[in-house]
Amino acid sequence: MMTTSSEYSCFEIISEAYNFTDAENQGLLRLLDISGVSIDFLTQYPKCLEVHDELIQKTQELLFARSGERWNSAAPQWIMDNSDEVLQIAEQMHLADEVSPTKGSHFDCAAIFGATAPTMGKRTEYLEQSLKEYDISINEVYFLVGERYVDLKKPQSDGGIEYIREVAKNSDKTEEKITETDFARYISANFIENSDHFKETPVHFIDTPKGEKTRPDTQDTLIKFLESLDSGDYKTILFVSNAPNIKAQAATTAKIMHLYDKENRQYEVVGEKYKIDINNAAKSSYEMISPFAKSLFEDYEHAHIYIAKKLNQCVGSYHDLSEYKEKLKFKR
Repeated sequence: MMTTSSEYSCFEIISEAYNFTDAENQGLLRLLDISGVSIDFLTQYPKCLEVHDELIQKTQELLFARSGERWNSAAPQWIMDNSDEVLQIAEQMHLADEVSPTKGSHFDCAAIFGATAPTMGKRTEYLEQSLKEYDISINEVYFLVGERYVDLKKPQSDGGIEYIREVAKNSDKTEEKITETDFARYISANFIENSDHFKETPVHFIDTPKGEKTRPDTQDTLIKFLESLDSGDYKTILFVSNAPNIKAQAATTAKIMHLYDKENRQYEVVGEKYKIDINNAAKSSYEMISPFAKSLFEDYEHAHIYIAKKLNQCVGSYHDLSEYKEKLKFKR
């Protein structure tokens, strides 16, 4: 029997759809309140699909609120004005926490998500640490990277100009032609191949073209990775990210695996703890809550289907909903 509005608010159904923890429930409501959004709209039962759309719209505009690359984006003013409180909420939501691999597990391969050069380096180090600390084993390593060119106007994002010059020299390229893939190859040659823990582990690079975009994103590299695998390749995969990006990349991974993985492979998405800069609360707060907001956008189709079924309403396919989501014109 369907519950009534007095028994079940739209936010409770949305919370179930995203599998929010109590801390995430409370944190999200507090963030919306601090940013100036009245949360009254969350109780408009039974119009929960419309409420869901409005919630995602607001989280993208206020919490994600990014223009350009995440590592170059500044926190919005409302976070700057409430940075200490927002930082406390983000910590209480556990957005900085490590997500570790299942201890003692074997994975047919590890796949390191592409990022800036320093972040890829940290993810590679975390993978090595996990081999020791969590007693896991892997057969092969993949870097899920692509055609993102270095920004020489902001070289610090990729390790600084001297590091970029070193990579360019080793890649036999000019500095402006260096891509994320070149950084991954350099990291592999100077870390993985010299590590006793990886020994002679084969390393592969999924060099994803940017197409019509400014660069390939996580979704593009995941699809390219899955397309590169033969039937029967790898039954278990360890995807390596880092907090606070784990939740967003896990949501993207779940969506792409659902749509493109015909082998029903088992996987985990893991990563090291985020190091909060207590001297820059606004920056740390924004770097934590922005990926959380992105994870909601990435998980939109799944949540829409769950909510519709909860209300006994008809629902379209994943692909239909992907097109519908674009029509909502969320601010990205």
